[in-house]
Amino acid sequence: VGLCRRHTKKTPNPPPPPSAPGMMPSEGVQRPLVGIVNDDDESPMDQVMDRLGGLGETANRAISTIVAIDFFIVLFFLGWLVVSVGYQFAVCGELTPPEAMDAGAAVCANPVYESWYALWTPVVQPLLGILFLGTIAQATINSISGSGKEEGRK
Repeated sequence: VGLCRRHTKKTPNPPPPPSAPGMMPSEGVQRPLVGIVNDDDESPMDQVMDRLGGLGETANRAISTIVAIDFFIVLFFLGWLVVSVGYQFAVCGELTPPEAMDAGAAVCANPVYESWYALWTPVVQPLLGILFLGTIAQATINSISGSGKEEGRK
């Protein structure tokens, strides 16, 4: 009457009726589809997504680990750039404006920046690409597998 689903007794399915003489046991007997119909009113698509959820979680964990490692490497390169700017101010006194470089003024050499800039195209840009793609992949996997569902919608 006022009981929730959890407290109601479930009755086992009755055994199938015996088959007529001369008929194979599977003929004329309707058997319930086990595993397709669920008592929780869950659609077959939801059941498939639940089974594939483990795959999505595994992929999400792997991508999450890669993105975390990549993030800290990118932070290292950002710190290196900040150190090179600090070196430029400490040794040269200021950043060299483009007008002074065009006028032929003496340019203060910055080996910290030059070594960082040498790695910009072959190392830093691919790391930034991996970071962006990993973040997009995580969001896509979460939306497909339903990990981003609210608790109330389950």
